[in-house]
Amino acid sequence: MEWFSDPRTEDAGEAGQSAVISVLSGGRPVGAGVLLAGGAVLTCAHVVNAALDRDVYEVDHPGTPQLWLAVMQPDGVPRRLAARLDRWIPPRDVRGGRVVRGAVEWHGDLALLVAESTELGSAVGRFWWPMQPKQQVRAWFAAGQPDTFANAVVQECGTRACYLDAEPTGPRIGPGYSGSPLWSAADGAIVGIAAGQLLSADGSPNGYAERALAFSWQTISRELQQAGVDAGRLLPQAGRGAAEPQEPEELEFGARFQLAAKLGELLPRAEDRARYAEYAAQECGLTVGRRITALTAEKLAEAALSRPRLLAALLESLRADRPALADRLSCLPAAVAAPGLLSPAEHRALLTLLNHLDRRGQLAPLLLRGYVVAAAPDIELPPQDGPADYPTLVRQLEGYTGGFSTAEPVVRLVPVLLRVAEFLAAGLADPGSAGRQAVEAAEAAQAVAGWSEQVADRLGVPRAALNEHRAAAVGWARGHRAADGRAASQARVMAYLSRYDNADGRGPGRFTCAVWLDHGWAAPRRAPSATDRPLTPDEVARLLRDLRETLEDERADPADAEPTIEVFLDQADLGLAVESWDGADAGHRERGGLPEPLGMTDALVVRLALQGSRDELHRRTRSQAKRWQHRDAEPVLSLDDRYRSEKQVVSELFQNRKVARVVLRQANPSVRAELAAVCLRYGVPLVCWDREARTAAAAAQVEEVALAGAADGLPERVRSYRAAVYGNPKGYRVRPVLAREDPTRPSLPATEAVDPEELIARLAAPKREDLC
Repeated sequence: MEWFSDPRTEDAGEAGQSAVISVLSGGRPVGAGVLLAGGAVLTCAHVVNAALDRDVYEVDHPGTPQLWLAVMQPDGVPRRLAARLDRWIPPRDVRGGRVVRGAVEWHGDLALLVAESTELGSAVGRFWWPMQPKQQVRAWFAAGQPDTFANAVVQECGTRACYLDAEPTGPRIGPGYSGSPLWSAADGAIVGIAAGQLLSADGSPNGYAERALAFSWQTISRELQQAGVDAGRLLPQAGRGAAEPQEPEELEFGARFQLAAKLGELLPRAEDRARYAEYAAQECGLTVGRRITALTAEKLAEAALSRPRLLAALLESLRADRPALADRLSCLPAAVAAPGLLSPAEHRALLTLLNHLDRRGQLAPLLLRGYVVAAAPDIELPPQDGPADYPTLVRQLEGYTGGFSTAEPVVRLVPVLLRVAEFLAAGLADPGSAGRQAVEAAEAAQAVAGWSEQVADRLGVPRAALNEHRAAAVGWARGHRAADGRAASQARVMAYLSRYDNADGRGPGRFTCAVWLDHGWAAPRRAPSATDRPLTPDEVARLLRDLRETLEDERADPADAEPTIEVFLDQADLGLAVESWDGADAGHRERGGLPEPLGMTDALVVRLALQGSRDELHRRTRSQAKRWQHRDAEPVLSLDDRYRSEKQVVSELFQNRKVARVVLRQANPSVRAELAAVCLRYGVPLVCWDREARTAAAAAQVEEVALAGAADGLPERVRSYRAAVYGNPKGYRVRPVLAREDPTRPSLPATEAVDPEELIARLAAPKREDLC
């Protein structure tokens, strides 16, 4: 019996069908693919093999052939696009060997393609969800026409393989469906991809005519992660996103079992269950079956954990009518396991409020992302890919449900979305405004804070915990406004390089690269990198360049200054020519393209990584702050071959404690790098030197760059000079290095932070028996 159904299922299928990409061979489709973020396409490796006329189970890497895709346009006419292979995960049997014909299970079999045209677009608004038994899914034939869909039901979803059975009527998933997204209309998300129809040992579909093999979101994410791909960015999960240690299937099974038991205990009469369930279904836009009055506790629990926002709506109705009962249900694992943190009414109210603030000029989608960074710097939102919008951002934030206190399991922690709401309210309240503007600011702040309180009460979040975040938000907003009157500082990519090896002295070796992103409006936060493995110099350059472009795309105001790159180096590594590392795209270089030095394409400076005792670091920071104030008023200090030792340089620096710019002109490049470290350790915020020149006369030319204008323009002037060197290396003899230590901007963030929520949870815990 279908207890709850969605009348919008047919329309919802369009979102899945629009993600279908055709993989071609000789102009004809041989398989499908799924359009992902950034123009990437996920398909099966055996589809790529078929497109290249190879054996479908071939495991060897196909090299770098040109592949052809087709995307169906709104007018129904397909458009061809070239693509290249980015990741190859060959098909393999359960023991890691070659797949044999007739196998009923195999692993891997994934390929990630990248379209060579930016016209392909991206998968904005399409999310992924864990595959689960009994899900109804839809796949499409490789050609991508809307009428080629095939419906199926997930019968088994294990850690190795997932099996689908076709519906009694309509087409079945067969040849040509491989790589198609499996769309679950009930979840409004893609849950996996089709992998093929099962065959018997004789190569026929006998016995398996209605059964297909699929790869779940869980399996795909794991395979991509092991291949060094950021699966969280390419396959963003809808709704839940719970940071629990259990697998999604295990979490939901335990939650469903406990929820069913508690519903049976607290709502023993079927009439009561039906009354609250019917109200919740109406709120979620669902229709109910005619025999809803016979709804069991088990079926209601199953629906609450599969239908987005249904449990939230159920708890909302119970909170208004029977608050004690709502309290006892809210402390179950289902409260964080159910899809959709907000009830439909809460969700509508929030989006209405955000759009209202947008129309009044008090908010913008990218500015809201800035509040997210301030409120929860520990979370990693996917890069903005396409037009920013509030529904997508809210949906992403709903996934961070907060969970429960480990000290008091019945006490709910503050979800990220409510933290962001508190920071938004604090940012909207502007004590410096007057008149009508002040009234509007106060009204906006009060509306957001009121919404946050209402949701917190419904979730069972202690008011003391919410007030702690509210106080932190007010303090942040006060300091934010006091920061020299500007809304935001220049954005930065902050990277700390640490040597992993030195290639036996034959080259620069490889490096581990920790990266933070500073949007300029909040504390820096750790950036998701493509891989944790050690990187070559050129891989480091490409990573930093990609992240800098991400920051540039996310600028709240296009008129803001372009982001800079700050590379933190240990003292012994200040001689690394980071600015010359090639940041060009790998495909561009493979096709014979010219190298693109990172220091030419991006404003890049180096910084000295934090070293020394706590007292030494404090003195260094204090000296930087004093000298920084005189960066344009005081003359540049030039140190030539008369200054060869640390003692001589330190003496000169202490003779004039206002000097902020130092140029090193020693003839020996290694001496220049060593003395640059001395200057940085003793608090000089701006140090310039030449990377290569071995004569004092040539090294002196770096002064022309350092003296050409205001100190704040140095990074861009150095970048421009490097661009001139690129085109005319003989005419421009200097290879400038700029170390800049801006004391008004944070250095590398501290590695530890204290979250007060556990303490608050213990203080706010109810002094009674466990509610659950």
